[in-house]
Amino acid sequence: MIKLLLNFVVCLAVCSTLAFAGEPNLSPSTSTKKPNVIFIKTDDQRFDSLSMTGHPVTKTPNIDRLANDGVFFNQAFITSPICGPSRANFFTGQWERRNRVGFSSVSGNFIPTSVFDRSWLMQLKRAGYFTGYIGKHHTSIGEIKHRNRYMKENLDFCYMKPGHLGFDLLTRKQFSNLKNSSQIEGLFEATNAFIRPGSDKDYFFANADSSVKDFLSERDTSKPFCLSINFNLPHAASIGAMGKKPTDPEMYRTLYNDQKKNFKFPPGYPKIEVPLPKDVFRQNELMGYYRTTNQNALLNKKIKMARAVAGIDLFVGNLRQQLADLELADNTILVFISDHGLLLGEHGLGGKSFLYEETIHVPLIVYSPFFGEGERGKAVDKFVVGQDVPATILELCGLAVPESYQGRSLVPLIQDRPTDWRADVFCENLFTDQGYPRMEAVRAKDWKYIRYFSKENDRKVYLPDASINGEQPVFEELFNLKTDPKEQVNLADQPDHQQVLERFQIRCQTLVGEMSLKQDDSDATKDDSSFVPKACFPKFSWDTAPLYFMFGDVRRVLTPDEVSSIAARTDFLGIEKSHARKELGSAELGAKHEAAAFKKIKPDAKVLFYFNSAYAWPFTSYTQAFKRTKIDEHPELKKFLLVDPETGELTHRNNILQFDVLNAEFRQWWVDTVATGIEESGCDGVFIDQMHGFSWLRKKRSKEVMQAMGDMMAALKEKIGTDKILIGNNAHRSSAKHVFPVIDGCMLEHFNEKSLTKESLLQDWKDLARIAKAGKMSIFRIGVEHEHRPSKMTTPPANQQERGKQLEKSASEHAAIAKEKVEYYLACYLIGAQPYSYFQYGWGWNLSSGSLQDYPEFNKPLGAPKGPYQRTTPQGWEFTREFEHASVWLDTESKTAKIKWKNDK
Repeated sequence: MIKLLLNFVVCLAVCSTLAFAGEPNLSPSTSTKKPNVIFIKTDDQRFDSLSMTGHPVTKTPNIDRLANDGVFFNQAFITSPICGPSRANFFTGQWERRNRVGFSSVSGNFIPTSVFDRSWLMQLKRAGYFTGYIGKHHTSIGEIKHRNRYMKENLDFCYMKPGHLGFDLLTRKQFSNLKNSSQIEGLFEATNAFIRPGSDKDYFFANADSSVKDFLSERDTSKPFCLSINFNLPHAASIGAMGKKPTDPEMYRTLYNDQKKNFKFPPGYPKIEVPLPKDVFRQNELMGYYRTTNQNALLNKKIKMARAVAGIDLFVGNLRQQLADLELADNTILVFISDHGLLLGEHGLGGKSFLYEETIHVPLIVYSPFFGEGERGKAVDKFVVGQDVPATILELCGLAVPESYQGRSLVPLIQDRPTDWRADVFCENLFTDQGYPRMEAVRAKDWKYIRYFSKENDRKVYLPDASINGEQPVFEELFNLKTDPKEQVNLADQPDHQQVLERFQIRCQTLVGEMSLKQDDSDATKDDSSFVPKACFPKFSWDTAPLYFMFGDVRRVLTPDEVSSIAARTDFLGIEKSHARKELGSAELGAKHEAAAFKKIKPDAKVLFYFNSAYAWPFTSYTQAFKRTKIDEHPELKKFLLVDPETGELTHRNNILQFDVLNAEFRQWWVDTVATGIEESGCDGVFIDQMHGFSWLRKKRSKEVMQAMGDMMAALKEKIGTDKILIGNNAHRSSAKHVFPVIDGCMLEHFNEKSLTKESLLQDWKDLARIAKAGKMSIFRIGVEHEHRPSKMTTPPANQQERGKQLEKSASEHAAIAKEKVEYYLACYLIGAQPYSYFQYGWGWNLSSGSLQDYPEFNKPLGAPKGPYQRTTPQGWEFTREFEHASVWLDTESKTAKIKWKNDK
């Protein structure tokens, strides 16, 4: 366990003596009381502003102690580093690109009341909490003209001012009832009134200004409470009046005056060239109080900001002491974070909004009295964002996290639970006033990519969709953070780094799409308006039923007419495992031939290569040695196969050998082989069959097998990159839980009607929605190859001629079955269809078993769904769904369906 190395050097001007209650042997799940929550948000506070994070002067013993008692997140980032948007992201749990709440003066946007109802504050209020909000409020809840009335009326204690507070609170009418005018002490006074109501606080409630008086209730001590405390410090624009009143504590006048020489300036300061071209940024357009070229002025700012941080540290210490005195400490969760950082001369810049480390990297501490010994003092190095805080608070309080949140609970990281976590962070600045350029960035472990857009057309205009719609950046930066943590050397134009640059260009565009879902996402997949595809995805349309084709013929390639026929019906197809092997010699050559043929007709078509992760099909040139008759000659490959522990023989099914996914060397070979197959076939990705890894053959090690499959798929996705598609067969199942997070889509494979029980169909539709909400594609595959018919070779054929007749009869019967059942099967798909979910239909995988069969229903106008499906009665099995040009009715109990095509005469 990593323990934090803390410096508890005590400065008498800022430190308070704290007594802590004993730690109870409780967890939230076993405690009979709901935990209280206090969320402390500071303003403009950089990651390196604490003594524990290396500030050369500032001493923060109380915040350091909070981290030592809780969990500190080393890699916490703010994705919109400017006050209003950042705070909106905390309310919504979303990126700005999704909630569309920028500075009101530019975006004109606000948080709808329905979205505010999903905020962590309102979720806790609904769960019985007494709710409070104190301090700075820099966004609008409800239409701007309503002046946040909805928020004030729905919270129990709402003591706030929209916009900046300033250091002297008594200049603001909202805070005229305070006895303390300095901001930190005044907000503590208000916090004290919230936490410890009583007769000595009567003045606070009685003398409040009319603008807030109606929105202040004394705390109901029978309820758990949650309180959001919002500083406007150490904000550079709020320190001008610091220490000017004789009533201000002395620390705000003199603290750190004797350590001026210890404050550090960036190397080369003040003669640091701004690294941005003039069509991106001009220094003279920046707000005056953010300019940093005057060294004395900058030093004065640094000293005052350090004093403010020291004051906030004292606030934290006094707050914890008060909780202990009131016997609340053993049941109160504390979360501490800043809304963003601030540039103080780095890169020749001041201010915020830029996407350099100084603005986006912030301190984050989560403390709970319920944390175990192994969790206290822990440092977490995973990438986390401000949007993760609301989800974390809700989970710590035992509440569900709304599906609209893009942020994720940090509890799995705190508890060391296995979880698939983000490997990078998307950051953005959409605020184009005050001289700031519009920017987008990807922050990865060792790399940072930033792209900038021309300011010619975006001054004071809100353009969240510009880059989605194809606007190209005018300037790019690429930094190797491993060798250049201060982001001084831009590698974007260096030839040796073009592959890295291209990778991050693609990744940035992908994340722009993923983060851009529309604001009203209570049912995010009811239609395709809120599903933003990855750049590698095929085109998708509801014009007709969206179809996916997958086929193979071991004997030959397709004829031009066959290619044209299939290309006319889909943009998305896969080439089966043995296609054209006899004609061309290997399956990858068959895939290569067809990929070229389809792309000649449809350049944007997406064609998938096939590979199996469990069975060693010997159809590619890479796997031809995996035959029972040849494998003994290839010991380098034989070690990749499963062995029967009882007999010592290789396991097989119908003479097809089986891979051992627990062999790490095999997994590397497999990843390299699949990547080679995609490249040599010219395909746009791969369809991977069999996600089970034969876990049932190794039940005692099934968890290892599942994890190994996930590791192998993750390695493959990393190898092939974001511009290639990875589809996993049945990767939505719980047995593939480690696979699902890393793939781009899933096939839900059904061999026949028997697999479509009423219960399983209901689950299928939930899975389709879950897959779509995760931003992934799905393929709903229905086959009739296992429908029971007498002519399916129930008796062995006497000769090849008889075999041919039986096959021909079987195929014709299956064609008849498929034609008869198509309406029911199509309805099963349409009831649950989501954006980027496709329908695959036939009676087998071979070209001769249905791929060329045409069904009139697939050519009829469908149109987008008007909403999700409706269940006619809560427990019934009759469902309906309306599309623009079709009405679908389905009874899964009687297995009947009717699709009414509105354009039919």
